[in-house]
Amino acid sequence: MKHKERNMYQIGQKTTNINKAFIAEHNLLYRVAEHLPSLISKICTDSEIAKNIQCGRTKTTAIVKNVIGQSGSNTIYAILRSSKFSVIIDESTDISTKKHLVIVARYFYENKIHDTFLTLIEMKSSRTADIYKEIVNFNGFRFYKTLLPLFNNLNKEMQSSEPKLYILHSRLCNLYKTILDYFVKKIF
Repeated sequence: MKHKERNMYQIGQKTTNINKAFIAEHNLLYRVAEHLPSLISKICTDSEIAKNIQCGRTKTTAIVKNVIGQSGSNTIYAILRSSKFSVIIDESTDISTKKHLVIVARYFYENKIHDTFLTLIEMKSSRTADIYKEIVNFNGFRFYKTLLPLFNNLNKEMQSSEPKLYILHSRLCNLYKTILDYFVKKIF
């Protein structure tokens, strides 16, 4: 009987981890984790596995951030290290006057273009040089080798430290302007 109880407990633990992954995947509030085990045990009243599910908000938060999140980040970093990608940045000041920098990577993988949120960094200043430092040194991941910057001032800052950067921004702006001019003239 001890072996069966231990086996049910282990299956319950595995189910608990699946629940945590479900909460993370579907972007549910961590508060749901407090109530999910009791809901499952009420639905599956005859299941020993359902009775052994333990999933609190604190434990779920820790596992999602430190295990699932870290694993996902490592996967993304591996993809970015092996391919060319663009970095999309935006600096914003919230209502409490805190400045934040969001970094998103755009890359081509498995025949699709992906936009992946990388981080949200609280900034002390929104100066170009400070934004540049945060991007280049984000999590020890040196972006400048394959970086496609989006803003002219940032381009200049990056060019001064890495002259081999390939800058498409001005060419793309000219292309967009040419296309827009063509269609506007054609329509009007």
